[in-house]
Amino acid sequence: NIIYTMTKKVILILISIFLLCGCNKETIEVEEKTETRKDYYPEAVTDIYDEYVPMLNTVTKLTYFEEEYSKALLDGINDVLIKYHKLLDNYHYYRDDNDDLIKNIKYLNDYYGNEDGLDVSDELIDILSNMKKLMKLTEGYFNPFIGELIESYGSKFSNFPVVCEDIDTDLIDKYLNETVDYNDIDKIVEIDGNHVVFHKYKDIDKLSINLGAFSKGYVAERVMEYLSNSKETILLNEGTSTIVGHSDINRTWNVGIRDPHNKYSYIFALELSNNSSLSTSGSDQNYYLLDDGTVRCHILN
Repeated sequence: NIIYTMTKKVILILISIFLLCGCNKETIEVEEKTETRKDYYPEAVTDIYDEYVPMLNTVTKLTYFEEEYSKALLDGINDVLIKYHKLLDNYHYYRDDNDDLIKNIKYLNDYYGNEDGLDVSDELIDILSNMKKLMKLTEGYFNPFIGELIESYGSKFSNFPVVCEDIDTDLIDKYLNETVDYNDIDKIVEIDGNHVVFHKYKDIDKLSINLGAFSKGYVAERVMEYLSNSKETILLNEGTSTIVGHSDINRTWNVGIRDPHNKYSYIFALELSNNSSLSTSGSDQNYYLLDDGTVRCHILN
């Protein structure tokens, strides 16, 4: 997870000049501009059953500066987050402004094996195209088709040390034997314009897409696109595992990668340059313990 602080190089330079001139008899006063940093938490969304769902299923935070504040900009970012949260969600159904069901990942999963397919939005086509590209690029190490394996762990994963039994090894073997080969991705998800067919794969009765390893980074890119012509300084923090910073000035952020075995220390630090992002994942969240102390975390190989 990511710990961050904001600095300005210009302030460090001014301090250095002041220290170098400290032997002079004259007193040099440097007036440092004080910035008031504010945090904004996007609203939760509601599904078709009026149940609240956390934005991106985590704690999402926007940091901005009061003197640059623009309510319209924050509202616009919030709209982008809501839009893509609903499209990428494979657990909930949502309705649009016309009260029609949104064709999202969960909706598409219902069409597995339906050779008629369905027409979807440009945005979902882009999501699926990038999903396919990433699966090919990583030669299957990013595999979005292990949704059923993930579901089999149910509620075992926790942010606190909870002792649980492993799921049945026969069930794990079943799902591993049904792992989709990345060379077959174009045969499974066929895209023709805005029409998508989620073909049945081999003799697998149920196959579902889960984009948990993909969603937050993808959404961060969409927010950056929205901010491309903005002059405000914004830092988007998606659950401390994905951070992206935007500014029209040469601002940088010092970022520390937290030690998953010691939440009060970090493994290393780096400088996050302007208009770039960083994503991590660790074993200190969403895990459970076996009786012998073995850790089972949510990062599945």
